Amino acid sequence: MNGVHVAGVGIHPFGRHPDVTATDMGAHAVRAALADAGVGRGGFAAAFCGTAYGGIATGHRVLAALGLTGGPIVDIEAGCASGAAALSVAAGAIAAGQYDTVLVFGVEKMPAGFIRSSFFAPWQEAAGLTPAPAYFALRAQQLMVASGVTERDLADVVVKNRRHGAANPDAMFRSAVTAEEVLASRVVCAPLRLWMLCSPNEGAAAVVLRAGPGSPELRAAALRSHLPGYVLNEGTPMSGLIGADPPTPSRMAADAAYGEAGVGPEDLDVVECQDTDAARRLSRAPARGRHRSRRASTGQPERRAALQGGAPRRLGARAGGRTGPPAARRRRRPPGRRRPRRPRPHGGPGRQRQRRRAHPLSRA
Repeated sequence: MNGVHVAGVGIHPFGRHPDVTATDMGAHAVRAALADAGVGRGGFAAAFCGTAYGGIATGHRVLAALGLTGGPIVDIEAGCASGAAALSVAAGAIAAGQYDTVLVFGVEKMPAGFIRSSFFAPWQEAAGLTPAPAYFALRAQQLMVASGVTERDLADVVVKNRRHGAANPDAMFRSAVTAEEVLASRVVCAPLRLWMLCSPNEGAAAVVLRAGPGSPELRAAALRSHLPGYVLNEGTPMSGLIGADPPTPSRMAADAAYGEAGVGPEDLDVVECQDTDAARRLSRAPARGRHRSRRASTGQPERRAALQGGAPRRLGARAGGRTGPPAARRRRRPPGRRRPRRPRPHGGPGRQRQRRRAHPLSRA
């Protein structure tokens, strides 16, 4: 297997660019990456473009604008992982010896408002079981009930992210904020406030990959999908309702990448974590580590690192805590002994109270 290294990079700033087309943004990033790698016309053997909202032949349109067509151009769509998927396929092609030099780029021009996706049936959208603020809020409430995370913790995540963005000329938000300002922004779906939610935006990025030794080396690019029966499971409310604890795609992908690269979480200096909201940032921290801690109390290293912005030396397997209801943690009864049942009229008030007590989100 051939080694793979990054020869050049390019990026178009992220934000809202109403007067710039997706093609223009992609061309900007590609031009910069090729110049950084010292690659001219005909210098790459294939191109892979990742996009979800770009439409048909997005990659072809970008390269046609630069007069760089003629070779294989492959568009790849994998939702939020489209860019990572394009990178993974391209790296695999080089490692297998199919190509020596390839161009990989991603471009997105997302519509404003709620994230829409044809992946979900109409009834799922109507019920809020899609990547929407109501769904994010349910997940955040579950995290708060299970782990003790507070609204101030969520605000601190935003403060940390904005602090990093202020130093990044390509970031969408480039001003520092305080926790008080975050908590003063309007409530969208409790406990999530406007500044705690991601903003659909626009931008593009590109890399040139080459075969052989070089620096920086691409050691691993891993993709995983949800297990059958756990659609959208990343420690979601639906997973918690049934008391299951399936491995999430993020955890499986992280473990695969660590294994492929031959490193562990303690070897990482910088971690970039994709998230949809502030609570997601805390619940995603465990996917980056293989330590199977299941609590996320305030003093734990993964919580401190998530809020302070550093890469912790040990990460819990689930910084968001367990997804099952508190009832799942109660002591088991000896075999053969069952809880005595009190007769209740079907559907009566007592039965409803009993159901609410068994469900942690009903108290959030």
